[in-house]
Amino acid sequence: MDFKNELYKQIDKNKGILTTAEVTRLGIPRMYIQTLVKDGVLQNVERGLYCSSDCFVDEMYCLQTKYKRTIFSHDTALFLHNYTDRNPLQYSLTVPSGYNTKVLRQQGHHVYSIKKDLFTIGLCQRKTPFGRLINTYNIERTLCDVICSRNQLDITVIKEALFHYAESDEKNIPLLMTYADQFRVSKILSEYLRIIL
Repeated sequence: MDFKNELYKQIDKNKGILTTAEVTRLGIPRMYIQTLVKDGVLQNVERGLYCSSDCFVDEMYCLQTKYKRTIFSHDTALFLHNYTDRNPLQYSLTVPSGYNTKVLRQQGHHVYSIKKDLFTIGLCQRKTPFGRLINTYNIERTLCDVICSRNQLDITVIKEALFHYAESDEKNIPLLMTYADQFRVSKILSEYLRIIL
């Protein structure tokens, strides 16, 4: 097997990103990663994560590649759905209950824990500004999340998102209300929607 060629294929497949976990899974000795780093083909972004030298570091993609059980949520999900133009300086992530959030919080991210049976409700994928797919929540779930956490978020961002949703041709009010019941925000959401719709 031509290990270098296999690494190039993997880098190309991942749009410039490579992890040591993938290299191990492919049965390629890790020394070949260091060879590519020395040759200037790869740069070490952080432990176990590499990016090709000719591409921009996609922080969102890299973060989710490293922490696979995270889902971008709240104001970060609003940004991914184009419901706010505020580019998040720190990301909001949701994790299942019991997940160790210490490192993510130390990095400055806003981390929300939720019961495991609610964790994947509304899961979807959106593209980062660099065009890579990452896990986030659909807009209906996201609106419920921001209303649940309204005391921790800018109320202006929430209101703008609700106005944007009300004007959207793709809104799904029955689904939104189903989620609102599941996340116990149906009363407050109804009050917001009465004003907006």
